Amino acid sequence: MQRYCSLANESSMWLSLGGFQERGPDDSHQYNTHVLIDESGKVRSSYRKIHLFDVDVPGNMVYKESRFTTAG
Repeated sequence: MQRYCSLANESSMWLSLGGFQERGPDDSHQYNTHVLIDESGKVRSSYRKIHLFDVDVPGNMVYKESRFTTAG
């Protein structure tokens, strides 16, 4: 994260980083986090995704984001 904070500061611009993988409550889960950094390099806001994508298509594939991501 420090790398992006430095980049925002050096460029004097805000950064909006979506899909940032943040350490979760245990070793097998993480948070899908969106981070907003201001032009001085300060993290102004963050949002942890709460609606995870879990789908089971009959006769096809199963995708469960909740297997590796924790809702924020």
